[in-house]
Amino acid sequence: MLKKLLLIPNTFDSDDNRRRQVLNVILIICILGDIATLIVSLMHTQATGLGLANSSFIIDSIFLVLFLPLLLINRFSRIPAWCSGIIFMACLLVLISQMDSPAELYNGRSTLILGIPIILSALIFAPGYEFVVLFIICLMMQFFTPPDYRHSNTSVNYFSMLALVVMTFLSFLGSRIANHAVQESRKNAEAARRHASNLEAVLNSISDGVLVLDLNGQVLSTNPALLKMIPEDQLAKLIAKPLETRTRWKNKFFSITKSPVPEIGSVAIFRDETRRIETERAKDALLATASHELRTPLTAIMNYLEMIQVFIVKGKINTTEFNEYIDRAIENLNRLRNLVNNILDQAQIQAGELQLKEKLFNLPALFEKNRQLLDTLLKQKALNYSLNIAPDVPFEIKGDPDRLHQVLVNLIGNAIKFTKQGGIQVKVFLINKDNLAIEVADTGLGIPDERLPDIFEAFRRGSDYAQREQQGAGLGLSITKEIISRMGGEISVASALGVGSTFTVLIPIYPLL
Repeated sequence: MLKKLLLIPNTFDSDDNRRRQVLNVILIICILGDIATLIVSLMHTQATGLGLANSSFIIDSIFLVLFLPLLLINRFSRIPAWCSGIIFMACLLVLISQMDSPAELYNGRSTLILGIPIILSALIFAPGYEFVVLFIICLMMQFFTPPDYRHSNTSVNYFSMLALVVMTFLSFLGSRIANHAVQESRKNAEAARRHASNLEAVLNSISDGVLVLDLNGQVLSTNPALLKMIPEDQLAKLIAKPLETRTRWKNKFFSITKSPVPEIGSVAIFRDETRRIETERAKDALLATASHELRTPLTAIMNYLEMIQVFIVKGKINTTEFNEYIDRAIENLNRLRNLVNNILDQAQIQAGELQLKEKLFNLPALFEKNRQLLDTLLKQKALNYSLNIAPDVPFEIKGDPDRLHQVLVNLIGNAIKFTKQGGIQVKVFLINKDNLAIEVADTGLGIPDERLPDIFEAFRRGSDYAQREQQGAGLGLSITKEIISRMGGEISVASALGVGSTFTVLIPIYPLL
């Protein structure tokens, strides 16, 4: 209760708020003093049997009635602080004028009491107002000193006036110094707050994890990036042991740089190296894969050509066998060509040189060409294939048919490659008049959830290289995404293990008008 009385609502002016706070405390002290005086008067009245009609009791009652509403006025932010200050000062001067006889108050034992309003004015007014209060007190001394004193040798006590002037000047200096110190402190606090806010903003914007430890190894602070990498409860377990330059948490790899901070402790920078390490592993696997992918078709082609040469030398020419060997050689040449094309496309992408060539083409014919190309693979695995083109899809559109064909070969080819039974369903429909959607859904193995965010990166696949059963360098989806991006479109995937995957391509189209 008392704490609420002492607090002042924020007026958004620190100087005004501080002066209201001081006046609030003074008013509460005065009110408590008045109440105590009234209680003493009542007790004295009961002891002596006299009535309450004495001047002291009446004056205390009047000022108690004045100070209580003034306490409320001082808390009302719409009324300036100087208004309640002036009312209080006027009441205080009147109260002091009634504390003793004029002779003793202005030229006797109680003269020093006149310094109280001057000192209080330095607390509840801006610097300089002390001299206004001094001027009023001097007028009171000049005009309210009893006539017997004014016409005697002592007359008005100018020595006391001089002492009050000195007191006022010292109060003024003290008030100025205190205000200056408060303002400097406020500026320093504001600068420190801004500096802390800037540091916090910088810390929160750093993509690497930042961990600050005290001298005892306890956590002082962390940034959001670190908590996003490692949950807070797991972080406590991780730092329970001495931090190493490299550490692993679950499936993530981190490099840690730790530096001492004098008088604070140390700061550790966590950098997520998972993608880099996995990419390096993928590239290492690519070297082994590429050598295998290149060597296998070349060896097969060489063997078939040598067999044909042997048959020719021995004069055993069999058209059926020749056609079979030539088909197998061409199949392996196509594998070799696709691998080389993917590597060249990836090199063009990294160099920023991948170009699109726009022209008018027949969209259904492009899908039919794609089906014919992959028909052999579909028959080999006994998979169903369905193509559903919505009636409102235009027959001729403007774009790069070769690159769109490459996208379809990659997506449908992957669907065939990773599907053992069931089939592939392709849907083509319009999102709106300017955007075409192509969905390729399969009933294959599916992709693990943790692999989905990386599936479109170069050298990454939905399965581990060490365990993979299918051929390929892991470049097809990366190239597909880049081509679609160059077309101004986007690609997404939804997958469930054991159920299958659905790739959705959205591209802008420019129908023939």
